[in-house]
Amino acid sequence: MIGTVQAWQSACNLIPDILQNDVGLTNGIKLSPSERLSAPGIMFWELRVVDQECGKKPTYVTWRSDRSTPTDYADGSPLQRAVSGRIEIFSNNSRTDSSMILLLASIDDKFTDKQWAVEFVTYEFDEKIGRFHYVFEVLTIITG
Repeated sequence: MIGTVQAWQSACNLIPDILQNDVGLTNGIKLSPSERLSAPGIMFWELRVVDQECGKKPTYVTWRSDRSTPTDYADGSPLQRAVSGRIEIFSNNSRTDSSMILLLASIDDKFTDKQWAVEFVTYEFDEKIGRFHYVFEVLTIITG
């Protein structure tokens, strides 16, 4: 049996692991405020950027895990759960920029390599923040 919180927590550990170790992004929450300002590359955050200065970087990524739904039962108890997440990219770069093409492809490829279902769902320009906004939805099966 696997509980909903256990499956959700598992996904909350897997998503940043893939973003950091496979996609090659930097986990901003693990850096001190001064390290964040000078860190090269793209940083990612759970839910939101933690300070305004990091929100000024040319590109940053946020993620969250949304829900856990039972998919297989035995004796009335869930044996596995589908857990979904959302990865959002905020960037000064449009979809035709070579660095953006590489980032989008890397997220798609690396999550797919780890047996996650990946769907690209949104591309828009957010007038409020003056950035392009890209959204992936990801889903994996967690077994207890």
